[in-house]
Amino acid sequence: MDQNKRLYCEQHCLGCHFLGNYNNHDLYVCFAYNPTVIARYGSGGGDYRSGLIFVGDDDELTEAARRACMDGLLDLRMKTGRTDGLDIGQGISKFGIPTKQG
Repeated sequence: MDQNKRLYCEQHCLGCHFLGNYNNHDLYVCFAYNPTVIARYGSGGGDYRSGLIFVGDDDELTEAARRACMDGLLDLRMKTGRTDGLDIGQGISKFGIPTKQG
């Protein structure tokens, strides 16, 4: 499977950047309002999960954040909005994923 090909629908938001696919999800980082990550699992309007707050708990959103950081689109030190103060790098580390930002 080509990881650079969208599985579900063409991108409609000009603020979104496609990050590839992972676990049968299309991954995006979006800057339309506040920065966030998105994991789309279908073509329907509501067939997605999103939110930096879920980085560290949701596999696909964590992978989207990791890819966005590796591409220089998000900063590992950016806070996720969680009450425990977790930043993106700490959330990614919960999954045992290397957090070197290139």
